[in-house]
Amino acid sequence: MSAARVHVIVNPKAAGGRTAKRWPRILTALTEKFGPITYSFTEARGDGTAKTRAALREGADLLIVVGGDGTFSECVNGFFEGGAPVNPDAQMAFITSGTGCDIRRAYGWPEVKDFAAMIDLIASGRTRCIDVGHIAMRDHKGDPIERYFANAASFGVGGAVSHAVNTSRIAKKFGGTLTFLVHALREAMRFKNQRVRIQVDDNLDEEFDVILAVAALGPYFGGGLKIAPDADPADGLFDILIGHDITKREIPGLISRIYSGRHVNDPKVKMTRGRKLMATPVNPEDRVLMEVDGESPGILPATFTILPGALRLRG
Repeated sequence: MSAARVHVIVNPKAAGGRTAKRWPRILTALTEKFGPITYSFTEARGDGTAKTRAALREGADLLIVVGGDGTFSECVNGFFEGGAPVNPDAQMAFITSGTGCDIRRAYGWPEVKDFAAMIDLIASGRTRCIDVGHIAMRDHKGDPIERYFANAASFGVGGAVSHAVNTSRIAKKFGGTLTFLVHALREAMRFKNQRVRIQVDDNLDEEFDVILAVAALGPYFGGGLKIAPDADPADGLFDILIGHDITKREIPGLISRIYSGRHVNDPKVKMTRGRKLMATPVNPEDRVLMEVDGESPGILPATFTILPGALRLRG
C-alpha cells in the first residue's frame, strides 16, 4: 500500500481533549511505519462522515481513525452512501483515544495508552470483514434519517444516557467506565418503561414495557457493560437484548449483572438473535430515544438491518 494513500482522521476533542495532546506522538509513530501521510481534524459533530467520504473519493485506501467510539462510528458512516460502499476495496483502522472504548474491547485491541502497539497491528496488514448495522429511523424533529453503526444501537434509557454523557464536561475526565456508570444509574432511576412492539425476523412479534433494548454487533456497550457476551462482529447476526418490566429497585442489581454478563439468565431480560429488527412505539405519542454507537441521533420507529461483512477492518 502506498503511503500517499493512507489518510488519518483525528478528533482532537476526544477523551476530554487528551487526544489533541497525544496526537504529535501518534503522528510520529504513524510516519515511522507508513512514511508521509495525510490527515485532517474533525471540528464539529458529523465531520468524520464527510471527511471520510472525501478522503475515499480522493483515493485513500486505508483510513485510520484517531478518537473515540463516536468518531469511529461517524467514519463508518462515511464508508457508505446511498446504501452502497463509497470504495468497496478501502480498509479502515482505529487508534482508540476516547471515553467508551467498547470497540477496542470487542476486538481485544491494546489499551488506549499503548497506541504504538495498535499502530504495529495496523502495519501488520491483518484484515477482517466485519458486519455493519443499518438503521432507518426518525430524527428528533420527526423526519426520516438513516445511520450505520459498528458496535451497538439501542432504544429506551440508552438514548437518555448517551445524551447525558455527550453533554457532560466534567464526568468524561474520569474515564469511560465511571462516566457511563454514573449516568446510567441516574438516568435509569428517572426513566419510565415505554411500551414498544418489537419484531425480529419471523421469530418474534411482541409488545414489551421496555427500559432498554439493544441490537449488538460486539459484546460491549456503554463504556464496558457486557451487554451481549456471545456477540460476534462477523457472524451476520445481531445479538438482541430486551430489558422489560424493570422496577427502579431492580435497576442497580441489573446494571451490576450486566458488567459481568450474568444478566442473560434474568427473567426480565430476553436475549435473541436476528438479521432484522423493527421497533414501533405502541403509543404514537411516546418519544422513544435512540442511541447509536454512543450518539443520540433520533427516535423510534426504527428498522435495524445487518449488512454482513460490509466493512474491511485493519488491525
